[in-house]
Amino acid sequence: MRKILFFVLLSCFAFGQDKRIDSLRNKLKNSKNKHFELLNLLAWEYTAINPDSVVHYNELSKKHIKNEKERGQYFVLNATTKFLTGSLAEAEAEANRSLQISTKEKDYGSIGASYNILAKIKSMEGDFKKAEDFSEKSFVNTSKTKNKERILRSLINYGSSLLQNGKTKEGIDIYKSAEKYFYKGSEFEQGHIYFNLGRIFLDKNDFQSAISYLEKAETKHKQINFTQNLFDIYFTYAEIYTDLKNQQKAQLYLKKAKVVTRNDLDESDLHFITAQLNYNFGKLDIAKMHLEKAIFINQNEQDYSRLGEDYLLMAQTLNAGKDFSNADDYLKKAIALFKENNESENLRQSYEKIIPNYFQKNNQNEYATYFSEYQKLNSEHQKKEKTQALYDLDKKYQTAEKEKQLLQKEAEA
Repeated sequence: MRKILFFVLLSCFAFGQDKRIDSLRNKLKNSKNKHFELLNLLAWEYTAINPDSVVHYNELSKKHIKNEKERGQYFVLNATTKFLTGSLAEAEAEANRSLQISTKEKDYGSIGASYNILAKIKSMEGDFKKAEDFSEKSFVNTSKTKNKERILRSLINYGSSLLQNGKTKEGIDIYKSAEKYFYKGSEFEQGHIYFNLGRIFLDKNDFQSAISYLEKAETKHKQINFTQNLFDIYFTYAEIYTDLKNQQKAQLYLKKAKVVTRNDLDESDLHFITAQLNYNFGKLDIAKMHLEKAIFINQNEQDYSRLGEDYLLMAQTLNAGKDFSNADDYLKKAIALFKENNESENLRQSYEKIIPNYFQKNNQNEYATYFSEYQKLNSEHQKKEKTQALYDLDKKYQTAEKEKQLLQKEAEA
């Protein structure tokens, strides 16, 4: 299953953004002494529209820096531009410079934004533990600003980081707690939260809940004419209906997704889910054709996570066609990639899906090897599930204690 979660910058696209930019420009023309503040705000407004404009306005603001607090604000925006243009090492260095200054100045907005950039960098590098730690720090510091827009966005990122670490319950709780920060004009953020909740419930095979949240996400994004993420929403619908073996609806959403395709990786995802759909209905040759196209794209893009999933589905498809030798080759490629990228859940699912084939073929040596490795991974998975269960119990206990305290206060009053 493709891993898709929405993250956001602490300041990015917003409903009515053109009007906000025009307003800031007018204020700048008439301002005599707030040049840094207005230029900094203008630069932030452009983060989701035009990185070149972010650089332009941030560099203009540099000439008007009056104190250390503003210097820290300049560096965090500099980190953001480096991140947007893919210069991760420079982005990390600039974020740390801002963090050092902003911590001394107790500028919680800049501290939160710096940790947010660091979290995104660590997430892209695959260090999800550090990404979660930085996301939590971003949320804690951003919360002190009382800025609902930024708090809401830091919550989205914190929830997404928890999910990347397999902390499903905690992620859901964070997203649901975000509702108290909703405000008129936060359709963008609401759409992100609803989409991520849809992905969570898809992973849990709760298709009804997943569809319900996706419908909300689609509605919110359409309300503000934000089409950039519609591909992910339609693709997720297609995944759900493919799993439900509803060919008609799966094909409907694949067509919708194709219309809003953004890049080659989107194309590879369409080929993958089309292959899955045809595999489910026994059309193995069509499934292979689409997988070959997905593999070609993901090899060129060097997206090894997607490539591992392509190899795994190809192994299943070839096994179904009794081409056992080639199926084994693809399975070994998938397992090698998942091990290299520390994708334990994909690895566990690989063994889960493929072990029965080795049992049926009476290939005892390979069956024993894969089964042994599967047992280790499954044991770790079950430990995580037990941890989640303990988390739920603790949450119920804490809730019960709070209710008990409230009742005691009411009785004493």
